[in-house]
Formats: sequence, C-alpha cells, structure tokens
Amino acid sequence: MSDFGAELARWMAARGVGVRELHRRSGYSAGYITQLRQGRRFPSPDVARDLDDALGAGGALAASREGRLPGQAVPEGLARADGDELAAVLTGHDAGGGELPGTVAALAASVDAARGDYQACRYAHLGGILPGLIRKLEAACSAFVGADCERSRALLADAYHVTAGVLLKHGDLGLAALAADRSMRAALASSNPVAVAGSARIITHTLMSGGHLRTAVSAAAECAGALSRDVPRHTPGSLSVYGALLLRGAVAAAHDDNRGSAYELLGEAEEAAGRLGADANHHWTAFGPLNARLHRVNIAVTLGDAGTALDLARSIDPAAITVTERRATLLIDTARACVQRGRHEGAYLALRAAHQAAPEEVAGRSAVLALVRNLAATAPPTIRRDAAQFAAAIGAAR
Repeated sequence: MSDFGAELARWMAARGVGVRELHRRSGYSAGYITQLRQGRRFPSPDVARDLDDALGAGGALAASREGRLPGQAVPEGLARADGDELAAVLTGHDAGGGELPGTVAALAASVDAARGDYQACRYAHLGGILPGLIRKLEAACSAFVGADCERSRALLADAYHVTAGVLLKHGDLGLAALAADRSMRAALASSNPVAVAGSARIITHTLMSGGHLRTAVSAAAECAGALSRDVPRHTPGSLSVYGALLLRGAVAAAHDDNRGSAYELLGEAEEAAGRLGADANHHWTAFGPLNARLHRVNIAVTLGDAGTALDLARSIDPAAITVTERRATLLIDTARACVQRGRHEGAYLALRAAHQAAPEEVAGRSAVLALVRNLAATAPPTIRRDAAQFAAAIGAAR
C-alpha cells in the first residue's frame, strides 16, 4: 500500500467512514476510492484536497500525497477500474445505483465542474467522478417533471458529452460512440435545440475519430443549419455552439483532405466568431475569434501546410489562451508542423511546453505519444538524447 493509501485508510477508519459513504460525500466512485486506498492509484492534488474535506482530515491527505518519492511517476490516463465502471454505466449493467439526484442547481454545478475539468485536461480525475454524476443525472431525469426534467436531460447530455470526449482522448472509440449516442438521445429528450447542437459536436467528433469523415462533415453542417433555423434569434450561447460545431466540421473536412469544405466551414465559423466578438466560453465551447484562429492552425497542419501553420502559430500569444486544452493543442499542432518542416528542436520544445501545461493531454493520448516517439527516432544528434529521455519519462518509449 502507498503512503497515501495507508493514510486514507487510517482516516476512513478513524471517522468510521466506509467506501460507499466516502463516495457519497466526495462524489468519487467507489471503485476509484478503493483503488486509492489499496495504493493502485495515485491522486491528483485536487482529489487529495477533496478527500481531505470529505473526511475532515485537515490537510493530512494532501500532505501525504506530497510525500511521494522524488521522481516517482504519477499514473496518468483512465484507469482500468474507471473504464470498467463507465462501461457498466453506459451499457446499463451498473451495480452502483441508489443515487439521490439532489437539486437541479447542484447538478448543474457538478456538470460545470466536469466541463471545467475537461478543459483543464484532468481526464483521470474525470474518470473517477463521471459514473456517479451520470447516475445522479439519470435519477433526476426519472424523478423530476416539467422544466426541471428538461433541464436535467440537457445536463445529462452534457455529462455524456464529456464522457465521450474523455473516452476519445484515451482511444476507446466503442464506448465513446455509445456515450455520444446517449448524449444526443438526452439532448433530443430535453427539447432544447442548443443542447441538440451541442451533442452534435461530440457526434461529429466521434464520427471523425472512427474514420467516417464525410459523414462527420455533413452532420456538422446540417446540425449547424438546423440550430440556426430552430432558434428565433442567436444568443451568444447559441452562436457559440453554432460556431464550434462548424469548426468541428472544418477539422473533419481537413482530415478528409477536402480543402474546399474545410476552409468554407472555417470561414463560416470565423464570421460567427466575429459576430460574437470575444472568446467567452459560452456553453463550454471556448468559441470566439481566438479559438477560430487556433483551428486555422490545426487545419493548416492537417492539410500539410506546415509553413502556414507555423506562421499562424507565431502570431498567437499562448498566454492569451485561457483554456488549458486549447493551449496544449496549439503547442502540439506547432510540434506537428515543426516535424513536417524538419525542425526537430522546435518540435521538442513545443512538446515539452505542452506537457508542462497539460501532462495528461500529452502522456495520455496515443497520437501524441506516437509523435513523441517519431521525434525521438528521427531527431538529429544534437537533441536526440533529450528527445529520447523525454519519451521515456512520459511513457512514449517502446
């Protein structure tokens, strides 16, 4: 058992709190808590603080967490136990159950926190809390009526959206597709056109990840058009979802090497961003003029226009990007463009910066790990050793 696991077990015993009770107090799944107590998982700082609060441990657990050996790696990514629990929840074979939904306001705050965790690239943390959140939202949809029921369904659509996104980050396309479908079903049941368009974003992303590129492009364009028809007048929120959906379609078109469609959809999204005026992160889209420029970088490098991508990237101040996931993506796209141009040192520095900003976005994604491996294999002697050490440190080396 790790020092943290032993300390957690000690405080649970001292407070007379079992796994299920700590799950109720903290929101973390019973399986995740058990793994922490047995030393098979290591918590993030946020998890340690949350458990401190739940047990009234006065910071003892956070202090225990910081007592790990120097250089000891913190496991990153979605643990097998969390993946299994999500699979059970998504397929209806869940042994958990018994969740009390609480109030709609509390549920909305929990979903907002999950969306924030996703944008901060805290994917392992999300793996521990999403099963319980989905159970509460499902219970709310069954228990509430009227406006509260419709709001709960829209929140459930958001929770399934986040779930699908986390699963895509970790390459679990099958469960991601199931979660995306659940998101759309909940959104349709909510009768909220903005929620439906929001779920269309993750449907588009899942189709693209599965290689169904043309369908992804058409789905994004059609759903964006439907949103414009279904709302009498765009609000900042609906306009953000509309633009973000167009951007997702533009990326799918770029992956299909359809330059015309990619830039047509990107242009429409940029027009919407201009109408919006600022990147306000409505509906957790991070959409706005800056976000559209970030997607222009991504599309350029995807289409093989590395020089254009690097010129665009240099014109963007990373400090202006408030969403961690988007800042890390810009750095990863910069590294991709540098590799295309044979600028290995630039790629190495960009990947190091991306890992510093968002460790799980780099060490938890197979595509980025493959990029790191490629860099370590092709780098010139001047940086080969550094690149190889970096690859080994984040688990990319074979």
